[in-house]
Amino acid sequence: MHGLDDLSRRIAAAAQAATRQALEEVLTQAQALCPVDSGELRQSLHLRMSDAQTGAAGEVVADAPHASYVEMGTFLRPAQPFLQPALAQVRPRVTAMLIRQLSGS
Repeated sequence: MHGLDDLSRRIAAAAQAATRQALEEVLTQAQALCPVDSGELRQSLHLRMSDAQTGAAGEVVADAPHASYVEMGTFLRPAQPFLQPALAQVRPRVTAMLIRQLSGS
């Protein structure tokens, strides 16, 4: 059982590290794609990781009050998406990130 516990801890740590790496890349892409007027929206972008006890999860958050209006648009203004395209750019590389973390490289 000791070996399985070690393996389980190693997998959890690798998943957490790969999740953080993927989210950092999404954040970087979102900041690059984010439309800028005052800079408030771009400055509001940050990572929020979940408690490590609950698994490997987190999110890129835009806290500016107008973030959802910019991302999805309104009936007066077209959408200027920056979060969804950032995620789409990083998503294909997530499995490779996890494999790298598990292999220790």
